[in-house]
Amino acid sequence: WQVSGELEINCLSCHDAEKANEQAEYALQILRQNFRWAATASSGFATVQGTAKDLPDNYDIYSGSSPDQSQQMPPRVSYQSDRFNPKSEVFFEITRKIDNNRCYFCHSTKLIDPLQAERWQAEEDVHIKAGLLCVDCHRNGLDHQMIRGYEQEAELTNQPAWQSFTCRGCHLGSDQSDQPPIKGRLGAPRPEHRGLPPLHLEKLSCTTCHSGVWPKNRTINIKTSMAHALGLPKINKQDRALPHIISPVFIKQSDGTIAPHHLIWPSYWAERKNDTLIPIPLPIINPVATTILAYDDSLGTGDWPVITDSSVTKILDSLSIGNHLRTKPCYISNNKIYYLDQSGKLKEEKNEAARPYYWPLAHDVRPAAQALGIRGCNDCHSTNAAFYTGNIEIDTPIEGSDDQQIKMTYFLNRNTLAVQLFSFSFLFRPWLKYLIVVLSIIIFTILILYTLRGLTRVLSALTVDSERE
Repeated sequence: WQVSGELEINCLSCHDAEKANEQAEYALQILRQNFRWAATASSGFATVQGTAKDLPDNYDIYSGSSPDQSQQMPPRVSYQSDRFNPKSEVFFEITRKIDNNRCYFCHSTKLIDPLQAERWQAEEDVHIKAGLLCVDCHRNGLDHQMIRGYEQEAELTNQPAWQSFTCRGCHLGSDQSDQPPIKGRLGAPRPEHRGLPPLHLEKLSCTTCHSGVWPKNRTINIKTSMAHALGLPKINKQDRALPHIISPVFIKQSDGTIAPHHLIWPSYWAERKNDTLIPIPLPIINPVATTILAYDDSLGTGDWPVITDSSVTKILDSLSIGNHLRTKPCYISNNKIYYLDQSGKLKEEKNEAARPYYWPLAHDVRPAAQALGIRGCNDCHSTNAAFYTGNIEIDTPIEGSDDQQIKMTYFLNRNTLAVQLFSFSFLFRPWLKYLIVVLSIIIFTILILYTLRGLTRVLSALTVDSERE
């Protein structure tokens, strides 16, 4: 730390409006442990050379002396002299309204879809296309507590005003007469949802129909800036580079609503203590696994190594015999947990620890004309609609487990057969509507006829009475 310095918040990463500010350079300087120089290097008017990571811990950066080894270079700053005025002052173009490009460096997503292999084939968020900035919705005060915009945020943070920055708050608002109207923020239109039963607005999040890619028969992989360092140079840009993030997956949330999620399947080595699984530290597992697994990544894909059952057995056996662990080791992957029984044979079982990790998505938002349900009930309720019957890949390095899938109903807590039977009923709903119309006409006609007959009898009775008089 005496050499590298502390890594402080880089305010310029967001608030510097200068085009030359390079966020990737900031990340590269962190990898070199040039913490105290990182913000300077990314500023656009300075260059930092040298690497604190290569220097000895007791090196004095202020002495100006050369390191003991010639290949070691202490960090040095070179400024662009023409950027400074005679008072040695430099101009910073600081902005409060953050440009979207500043957000994209950390919050971009790339679809790994063979049908949309090129970037120009993807669509941008409808709000961005309308001219909004990310910070128009994701606002913050001096505390920099950024509004995220999910439905329960206002309640959980005790910030009632934040409700107007959710999808419902902005577009639907509140009908409470004692509260000021919150709908229509920034000119947001109020959706009519014609023909949509109100139950859908209670059971589905807005993002279910409006966000992410249109669900298909099989989920696709995505790459994100945070998981795959998309904005950094010299990284593995192969589509199969780990981690494999699967999307979209419709999952019922804790509040009972359904929302689209990104998902990742776990694969790791752990030790089992009663019902608890503790990941094995890398310094323990790496020497054992690398001697057993013949991982050839000569193609540079960054994909999984191929792990056979025998490899799992050998690694678990080595961990046990070598007294690396006090408890029994196991391997979590393929939606299962693998372990050795008393006789040393490999066993597998279902376990909650093998369930995937998932988190809700909100962007990119599609326009109303491209929302689920725009073509009617069949968008979700046909017998082959991906909303219920779409296939979710089970991602694993276990050999022979390729192309394993589960249905979307797995995370919706629905029975696939029951969903199929319910969806099958939608085939006859158009006929049912016509039948209802025809029967209604028949009933209405019968009512008219009987009404006329009743009027005829009343008139006849009145005529008879008048003749008697």
